[in-house]
Amino acid sequence: MIKHILATVTGLLFFGGSVSTAKAPPPKPITAMQAVEHQVREAIPAPPIPAEARHPEWWALAREVGWAEDQMLTLDYVIHRESRGQTEAFNKSDPNGGSVCLLQINKFWVKYLRQHNIIKQAEDLYDPRTCLTAGLTIYRYGIDRHGWGWGPWAIKQP
Repeated sequence: MIKHILATVTGLLFFGGSVSTAKAPPPKPITAMQAVEHQVREAIPAPPIPAEARHPEWWALAREVGWAEDQMLTLDYVIHRESRGQTEAFNKSDPNGGSVCLLQINKFWVKYLRQHNIIKQAEDLYDPRTCLTAGLTIYRYGIDRHGWGWGPWAIKQP
């Protein structure tokens, strides 16, 4: 048995060394994007909320769901005008079954929002995150279709 082991070790040394001395291939360089993904990133502080904001309590959530900073004051104005910042706001006198939530989204949009997997039913809009996401979806629809996203809220283009 010992002869067998000695013969194997001698053969390895004689015919090219041992496995432990073999060189590993050089590591593949990582891309900049991969490096960023693996780093701990510091949170970039949000810009301050202007003093004239009427509903600063909704700004962080609106930013989180994707509203652009240059639209935040208008969004704040719409929230104030439509619901006074109340998540349960409902206007039954609007057509198509009324308008709901912070942004008073008309139920006309329910089918469109379902197709885009934003809601399952109109009552989902009472959740502030869902309402702000739905509002952003409608805003983007307005941009794509008409070049102006605030049309559904009757805000005239400057």
